[in-house]
Amino acid sequence: MKLIPFGEVMKDRIEISKRYGLIEMTAHIWRLTEKCKNNYDSMSYLLYLRGEIEKPKRLNKKLKTAPKQKITPNRQQAIDSVISL
Repeated sequence: MKLIPFGEVMKDRIEISKRYGLIEMTAHIWRLTEKCKNNYDSMSYLLYLRGEIEKPKRLNKKLKTAPKQKITPNRQQAIDSVISL
């Protein structure tokens, strides 16, 4: 199956990509969505669509989370007294 600008691609991989919202058609031209660009290497995903590799390379973006604070006994007493008001 030939898609502009991806070239010759595998039909089953296009169907999977459409189902998960990783590619879309705008003005009769297919493009990678933001969801795809944020999670996969663009060149790797194109190679995946063409059938040259088995899986696209994922980007290692990890969300930063604040470190968990331990509740000390004094803090717990303060919380309990505020709740009991």
